[in-house]
Amino acid sequence: MRPPAPLSDLLDECERARADADVLTLQRLAIDGVVRARQEGDRRLGVRFEALLAFADWRLEHAVEAQERALAALADTDRLGTPAWRIDLRHTLAMTYTSLTAPADGLPHAHEALRI
Repeated sequence: MRPPAPLSDLLDECERARADADVLTLQRLAIDGVVRARQEGDRRLGVRFEALLAFADWRLEHAVEAQERALAALADTDRLGTPAWRIDLRHTLAMTYTSLTAPADGLPHAHEALRI
């Protein structure tokens, strides 16, 4: 049996699925990424997989789950993530608040995304 591809390759697949708007594939790959990152102790990539999974949850109209996951990943994303990852996660948070009929609560996240 062949060993799994490196986490960075799995992340690239996730990013392609997102760009292609293939949300179900994104969800499946992000779940795999979260699990593997935990197993391998890669907190940095793990937080990106969490953010991608939050985005997939939001797109699949699971706003509560998306918001919980994104809020849980926020501090680690700020500490370990790239500026693009930080912007992306805040966008997801702003959109989840809008989906949950609390758009004003999402404004700080949208403003921070713009600031970054």
